[in-house]
Amino acid sequence: MPRFFVPPSVLCSEYVRLDGDAARHIARSLRMAEGDRLTLCDGEGNDFACRIVGFSKDTVDVKIDSKAVNKAEPPYRATLFQCIAKGEKMDYIVQKSVELGVFAIVPVESERTIVRLDRVLAGKKRERWQRISEEAACQCGRGIVPKIHSPVPFDEAVRLAAGYELSLFCYECEKESLLKDRLNGMCTDLSFFVGPEGGFSEKEAKTALENRLVPVSLGNRILRTESASGYLLSALSFAWEMQ
Repeated sequence: MPRFFVPPSVLCSEYVRLDGDAARHIARSLRMAEGDRLTLCDGEGNDFACRIVGFSKDTVDVKIDSKAVNKAEPPYRATLFQCIAKGEKMDYIVQKSVELGVFAIVPVESERTIVRLDRVLAGKKRERWQRISEEAACQCGRGIVPKIHSPVPFDEAVRLAAGYELSLFCYECEKESLLKDRLNGMCTDLSFFVGPEGGFSEKEAKTALENRLVPVSLGNRILRTESASGYLLSALSFAWEMQ
């Protein structure tokens, strides 16, 4: 069933008028008709089952039939601190991380990050990644649209991560601390760091340790930057959702 995110204020009455991109997509791309059903989501974890009752040139009118709590959200909030990847890899990381349950993504500029964004380009990239996040959230039935934050330097990212209940630092040089050992007890608010194509530097690893981030190994195989977040989010889901 088609799914659209709308502001909570729009859903305060029985009848809702949709306009803009949502209306165009319903009428022109999906070619829906009166009586067809769709789901509206307030972005706060609530789903509204609706049916189309009318069209105009630029709007679509729907009637809300019922409201339910979204069941697709994980019981934890996992924030990804992702060092910016080059090319279309970052688009892929955002899309798949949202599908796998990430709560938010903070792009990070690290020592070995290849892509360097000025203020204007960073803003445009963030807007693009946010659109990808919303599209992925619609596709996989999420109850929220994960927020994509503005890029931050590595040192600032580490300071932000210090405020989480658990902050993991995925580091290929770590040999003793395994991810599975950190998932024994439920954690509701956590973050994790994934490095760029060249990995984290020794200096960055030292900074992470000094700020009490927990270094973890993701196993015997070194993962690409576009694979690591999906691996960890899948492990979280298995450990805390599938048992």
